[in-house]
Amino acid sequence: MIGFSARTRSQGYFKDRKTVSSKAYHCSCEERPDNKSSNGRLATFKKHSYRSNCKARLRVSRTNVESPWVVTLFDKEHNHELLHPSESYLLHSARKMEHSHKTLLMAMKSSGIGVSRAYRFLENIGFTRKDVYNELHRESTKLANVANADANKLMEYLTEKGLSDPSFYWKVKVSEDGRLQNLFFRDSRCLVDYQHFGDVISVDATYKTNKYDLICVPIVGINHHRTNVMFAVAFLSNEKTESYEWLFSTFLESMYHKEPVIIFSDQDQALMNGVDVTFRDAKHRLCQWHINKNAAKQFGRLNHDDSFKTLWYRCMNGCENEEEFESCWSSMMEEFKLFESRWFNSMYKLRKRWSSAFTRDKFTGGLHATSRSETINKVLKELCSSTSSVHEFVIGFERLQRNWRIQEFEEDALCRGMPGMFLQSTEILLQIGEICTRNIFKSFEYEALNSVSMKLTHEPLDLNDELIEFKACSKMAYKGYRIVKFNQATKMGTCSCHMWETEGPNKFTHMLFVNHNAHRFYDMLVECKEDEVCRNMINDCLNTLIEEVKKLKMARSSYEEAGPSGSVFKEPLHQAIKNPVPNKKRSLKRRMFSKHWDSGKSDAVNITRATDEVHDFVESQNIPYFVSSQFTNENCNGNFDRFSVD
Repeated sequence: MIGFSARTRSQGYFKDRKTVSSKAYHCSCEERPDNKSSNGRLATFKKHSYRSNCKARLRVSRTNVESPWVVTLFDKEHNHELLHPSESYLLHSARKMEHSHKTLLMAMKSSGIGVSRAYRFLENIGFTRKDVYNELHRESTKLANVANADANKLMEYLTEKGLSDPSFYWKVKVSEDGRLQNLFFRDSRCLVDYQHFGDVISVDATYKTNKYDLICVPIVGINHHRTNVMFAVAFLSNEKTESYEWLFSTFLESMYHKEPVIIFSDQDQALMNGVDVTFRDAKHRLCQWHINKNAAKQFGRLNHDDSFKTLWYRCMNGCENEEEFESCWSSMMEEFKLFESRWFNSMYKLRKRWSSAFTRDKFTGGLHATSRSETINKVLKELCSSTSSVHEFVIGFERLQRNWRIQEFEEDALCRGMPGMFLQSTEILLQIGEICTRNIFKSFEYEALNSVSMKLTHEPLDLNDELIEFKACSKMAYKGYRIVKFNQATKMGTCSCHMWETEGPNKFTHMLFVNHNAHRFYDMLVECKEDEVCRNMINDCLNTLIEEVKKLKMARSSYEEAGPSGSVFKEPLHQAIKNPVPNKKRSLKRRMFSKHWDSGKSDAVNITRATDEVHDFVESQNIPYFVSSQFTNENCNGNFDRFSVD
């Protein structure tokens, strides 16, 4: 209470050698600093010491077990400066971390709140930042020392998810010695999203973010807002063909064997083999960003040749058909004498996997690279570290997925009503504005505005009684024009660039209604599954609604679309699964927590945001914690203004 730290010294016992008869407490500054020397020269080990040979001490004793404690020696004079009482928590013997503090810190860490942010929220309550890191390290070490605790905890977690989510799917593959080798999982909302937006998927297997060096493989797509949507995630122990075959076959099984139209990935031979073996109809496209990154090493002097780069990029995205690609490629090879280049010859063999000329008639959503997956990898790297367990990574992944879905709901709400338009009262834009999301509408409006500047280069040509051909001037076309054909009978038009087939037709029509309400209905079912009264009410209302909708559809001579059907897949609990082999270079035991673990970091700009984040988390978790009575709301800088101070 007056600002010094004590340490326990001698301790006496009664004859039974079990019951304490006397205890002595000395000031922590007793004795002199340790100045060990080597051969009379400089000290071999020197560190900052507070010892000043202080004689302050207290000794108490008792004659028997039932007698009171008596002070037999008391020297209260200190030969050093004492700390202010408000700073006493900096003393070793005064530090105390309550169980409620530990529980709150562990909950914050598992919810993605950084240790530094959590400490800033709980500072001035009896311990230091170093104590927080050491305590969390001890808890992690306890888990690491329990045999196969990570794998067993993960299996229990996935099993519980399966019980709460009837359509939750997960599957594991174990090695011959019983260790966790591969893992795949997706929830019911991933299934709903894939049924709506699963035409284009992106697969990137270049990221490792756990202490076992398991390869994280997120399977990503784009939704009706043209933002990322997660379909599934997997962990693979290696990048062999059989691992990818297991991944893709499991993915198809979980999605009722519905294949995507286009699969984007990097140029990995094992992954390419897995795609070719597993998928029958899906087209495989290589990431153009990765190709261009590797191509710079092969171009050499051509890196500075603008005419070569023009032909190269035209081969990638500027050719409208296979004939034009072959002509452009031949011109490039002949002009720059590249026929002897092994790399260019190998790229020609893979031309159908990277040139857009071969997939002009396929829906790609405007993608040319695996940038969607790489964005997710960047976010996942911020959530977990190289020492994270697989269970911690799964928790972080689900937190990321939950945040994305909240953003999707918010964007759905903003899409109600008509968007702002540059061209007012334009009939086609009014129709698009009623059925499309904001981002889709902006893309369409951009094309509509550009169409104002288009002009015909030739007179329309009547190919037959129904088909008319136009040649329109286009700055985007290498040959200066596009060929547009219009069928008067079907009222359908096609352009030689096939942009409408690639980035449309608008497959997102009405998906705003379907996706948003499907999620709302699912959340209601999960919330009411244990309430019999609510279940009965939902059943009655649903039966009535189904009958009313049937009557309405019959009256309007409409048809009813059939939804996806199939059995619900589940994976039984594996009790005997062992942890994967940890990466020794990144083992948790080898991770050193120094005294100045977080020194030099300045997050002053983020303090306000971090405090609000922690406040919201604590309020949502209802976790009790206590503040020492000597700290008021004032000297805690207002951080505890929402909570009672004990």
